[in-house]
Amino acid sequence: MHCLIARKLLATPAIIVQARSTLARWRAQAAEPVPSYFFEWERVLEGRPEEIAAFLASMREDAMRLRQSSPFTNCLTPEERERIFGAFR
Repeated sequence: MHCLIARKLLATPAIIVQARSTLARWRAQAAEPVPSYFFEWERVLEGRPEEIAAFLASMREDAMRLRQSSPFTNCLTPEERERIFGAFR
């Protein structure tokens, strides 16, 4: 899923703005103390599009962990999500 998001991000870097907005909305709704993944995602989202895309597609432990709370998942269309989930059924 995040490999597709990484490709979309490279084609349309404005997706980063959408992810930042999603993260800000989640953070505003979060109870204190704010979970650490908010701060981790903020650091990731400060990078250049190429760096962010590489992180999204990475098999690094921190990348895999953060993908569980990704502000990018709403960047996919319902059709794209269905196609990905259908591949695993």
